[in-house]
Amino acid sequence: GNISSVSANVAGPLGNPTSGIHPHFHWRDFAPYFQDDWKVTPKLTVNLGLRYEFLPGPYEEQNNFFWFDPNIAGGGLYAGNQNVVTKYGGGLYAYNGRRGPGPTPKNGFLPRIGFAIRPFGDNKTVIRGGYGMFYDSVQLNEYFASGSFWPYSASTTLTASTATHTLLNTDDLFPDLGTGVVTTAALTFPEVQPANTKNPVEKNWSFGIEREVLRNTVLNVNYNGAKGTDLANRSNPNQPTECNAAHNCDPLTQTPASIAARESYPNIGTLVMDNFDGYSNYNALNVIARHQSNGVSLLAAYTWSKG
Repeated sequence: GNISSVSANVAGPLGNPTSGIHPHFHWRDFAPYFQDDWKVTPKLTVNLGLRYEFLPGPYEEQNNFFWFDPNIAGGGLYAGNQNVVTKYGGGLYAYNGRRGPGPTPKNGFLPRIGFAIRPFGDNKTVIRGGYGMFYDSVQLNEYFASGSFWPYSASTTLTASTATHTLLNTDDLFPDLGTGVVTTAALTFPEVQPANTKNPVEKNWSFGIEREVLRNTVLNVNYNGAKGTDLANRSNPNQPTECNAAHNCDPLTQTPASIAARESYPNIGTLVMDNFDGYSNYNALNVIARHQSNGVSLLAAYTWSKG
């Protein structure tokens, strides 16, 4: 019946220990766009498009929403409900007049352009190219978990200790947490979004030449590239800094206090957060050969890429 450690979300004074936490988040996406294919000449076609995407940050309909506040000394959370901050904040919550992290980026212009041209009179060669910008998606864990903090619930971790003879028994693990203000013990493992979120962007481009090299045989050589910026890059920004002599470098004698002294936000434990500082790149050469004749079709492809 004795265990070494246990973690759980337990109900707070405004939580329901039977049904649990059920945040009701609202997302909206406004994306007007236009596109057109322009036949510039009999041999040149241009594809034009522009999409404007406006993605207001999600909000919880009862304002039961929390996100990271780096301005509180030692780290804390913003809360969308001012009454919660006043009654339960205890210096670890702050209210900034918003219902969620932001502000919403308003520069969501995403152009698309492409072309296809037949440069020679025999119509056996086509040159194509294109470029486009697209918004990428983000993980939702940090949003759904952001509705599950004190006073609705608390993430609690308990650890047994043979040194202090502290035992944990499964018959009585989680005592009543009371109705007081939030404590650092309730913020041991927050999954939240940062104060300023971004829209991840993916840029794609391509250029290729297609040529009928033999009768019924076409060779296609393409270059494809992609670059991602402001990608949701989940990490723990509260990892302890490297040890130095002032913080006792012997790992066998490390204590919670000596580890917390090297954390950027000692009020918070392991912090799971999207930093929107991820990036990606991809470059590829694609070669495709196709042959089709009476009753026979052959296809061969090769890709040489780096990502």
